[in-house]
Amino acid sequence: QSGAAVIETHEKAYFDSIASRTKGHWDFETAGDNEGWISTFMNLATWEGALSAVSNSTHKDPTLNLSSKANLKAMNYVALEIRCRYKYDADKVHPMVLYFTTDRETKMDEAKTLRVHLKSTDSKGEWETYRIDITKVETWRNTIMDLRLDPFNAVGSMDIDYIRFIEGEN
Repeated sequence: QSGAAVIETHEKAYFDSIASRTKGHWDFETAGDNEGWISTFMNLATWEGALSAVSNSTHKDPTLNLSSKANLKAMNYVALEIRCRYKYDADKVHPMVLYFTTDRETKMDEAKTLRVHLKSTDSKGEWETYRIDITKVETWRNTIMDLRLDPFNAVGSMDIDYIRFIEGEN
């Protein structure tokens, strides 16, 4: 009567959950929904509340890329928090690195990274939570556009419970 279209679907709860997501948070709560994360060198699947990433080749630089623009105002965020468990084949511990671009600096490079120092090469199935202060990262400014997560530089697997940018006062 009002001219508004109404679409009914048995997946209404799923679409409602998408609409209520917090910007800068990827919580991987819905089976089959990678929340925009894709990869060429890792098989990705979301199930049991986590994004599972498993190397699909012997390529030693696996990456996960956010397929859409993040559009995060850098000044609104004070920390990056990631909860994960992992195992990879390496003689030494590798950092997990999140590369980013901005609306003014569109190339990914080492200057625009957030580094998480993993405790070991194998979390032995235990979840570990990492939080890094991003307020001191000089290149974390303007609008953050693209994100790429390099879990390690080796063949392996990682389950990610969540990736969250934490808002706060700057």
